[in-house]
Amino acid sequence: GRPRARRGVPPGGSGTGAPTARLGHSCVWTGAEMLVWGGHNGVGGEGLGDGALYNPHSDTWRPLSTINAPQGRINHVTAWTGTELLVWGGSRYATTLGDGARFNPATHVWTPMSGLNAPSIRTSAAAAWTGTELVVWGGRYFISTLGDGARYHPASNTWSALPSLGAPAARSNASAT
Repeated sequence: GRPRARRGVPPGGSGTGAPTARLGHSCVWTGAEMLVWGGHNGVGGEGLGDGALYNPHSDTWRPLSTINAPQGRINHVTAWTGTELLVWGGSRYATTLGDGARFNPATHVWTPMSGLNAPSIRTSAAAAWTGTELVVWGGRYFISTLGDGARYHPASNTWSALPSLGAPAARSNASAT
């Protein structure tokens, strides 16, 4: 039969340094490691502000720095730029968030993302990495479904609004590629 995972540990994976069990987290592949961040522990929707990198070649986990990390969250958007993890938006408890940060696994440093011209606060937005920009569209703010978005330019740490003319209808929990 198929190996069974222990709580928070993948089948065959070492548990040392692995993140705690969680739901609603994000994962990206860096080209060499799987990066896991955020989510919640299933108790009251508390967002977790930690994570770890898993190296399948050495079968090891290494925790991410939490110094200057964004506050824990669920239903956030993420993207891998080729050198950094981008984390933006989401929610913590009943609070919707409109901030984000960048994590560089080579230096283990978190850097806040600019909030100037960022999309309005939202959770459950669609996001895609274009190769140079993070595009964020739609999502929810409490009971309102949103029909707008913005592009984040990591090279200049700036946001630009997306045009509304010809835009799709408002939506949340949509996927994007």
